Amino acid sequence: MGTGEANLAGECEYGVGILKSTDGGYSWSQLGAAVFANLSISKIIIDPIQPLTMWAATTYGEHGFICSKSSGNSGIYKTTDGGVTWSNVRFPTGDITDLVMDPLNPLVLYAARNYVGVYKTTDGWNRAGTLLAGGLPVATWYRIAPVVHPTPPH
Repeated sequence: MGTGEANLAGECEYGVGILKSTDGGYSWSQLGAAVFANLSISKIIIDPIQPLTMWAATTYGEHGFICSKSSGNSGIYKTTDGGVTWSNVRFPTGDITDLVMDPLNPLVLYAARNYVGVYKTTDGWNRAGTLLAGGLPVATWYRIAPVVHPTPPH
């Protein structure tokens, strides 16, 4: 479970990282406390084929102020060991407010970065993703919520 409010509004609060339960919610353990300090978790995606691989989209928070300034730490974090260790994929950087996975290929993910657009990766963010264009409006976007249709073509 991701914590914090990633709504990019002045009244939002950052969280305490990611909470994990292995017993149906009777007990919880905290994952990535130091990594996710002052960040809000906007979305968590679990690879359906390799469930120890997860991605977390984050926004920066400053006790009541989300997106008031960039920390350089917000973005997409990835783990391949079930959340024991996390690394920032470093591209795209900045506040990522949504993250979706292609239901037919878990290596294809789309990340929404407000005021910028939608990024796509085809390798699970092992390398840099691509900022999509080709018909998307050119404007200042406040909220972006990508969706991938479950059947091809996407």
